[in-house]
Amino acid sequence: MRAVLLAVLGCCAAGCGEPPARPALPTAPPTPPVVGDEPAGLTATAQLYLDFQAGKGRPPGSFGELAGHGLDQSRPLPPAAARLEVVWGAGLGPLADPPADAAVAWTPAGSDGRRHVLAADGTVKELTADEFSRVGKAKPRAANRGDGR
Repeated sequence: MRAVLLAVLGCCAAGCGEPPARPALPTAPPTPPVVGDEPAGLTATAQLYLDFQAGKGRPPGSFGELAGHGLDQSRPLPPAAARLEVVWGAGLGPLADPPADAAVAWTPAGSDGRRHVLAADGTVKELTADEFSRVGKAKPRAANRGDGR
């Protein structure tokens, strides 16, 4: 009996003491990144744009057309893609019209005036406000303007 009592007391004593320290909670939740404001979101949109062109033989003419294609492919657009400025109907990559550095899509300007820009050749660059003002905008291809020009 004495052995059982000592065993029980020994087990209880082993579990006694200070409870484990809890990690400190952050004072404010971290700000989640906004997809579309960084090269990865713009690149994901560009990849879907190129996929649309490959399948249809022409650039998408609207956000709805590209978004629908993304859903058909089980690859929805990033949520913030709706905030991107896009020259709908402009060729990208193999369907691009010169110049290769013409802006096809771009993010809103950040507080410092910088933004990410998708060029007609498919590259994504970060530009200052001054650099962006000097970049030409892509033109929609005639077949995608809807006016026959």
